[in-house]
Amino acid sequence: MKLNDYLKGKEEKDFKGAAGLPQGKTVIDFETDNIEEIEGIDKTPKWQITQGDKTFIVPKTVMEGLKKAQAEGKTKAEVVRQGLTMNDTKYTVVGI
Repeated sequence: MKLNDYLKGKEEKDFKGAAGLPQGKTVIDFETDNIEEIEGIDKTPKWQITQGDKTFIVPKTVMEGLKKAQAEGKTKAEVVRQGLTMNDTKYTVVGI
């Protein structure tokens, strides 16, 4: 399913779960990237985004940011991950 289609039917509060993205900057394209909701090992939902041959899991905070960017009419978002561990990781999502 295309990410743009998936986000249209969701609210920010619909996203639950936690995981990680690659270190640094990742650009998410709402029109071409695919998403699948999956169940994590801890039985919480997680979101797997596929960009060509790259696949990664995104946490709730990133999904909330992607939904906000889409609601603002953006077609892409830049996600920056800072931190090395789960306890010190911070995500910034900016619609572009």
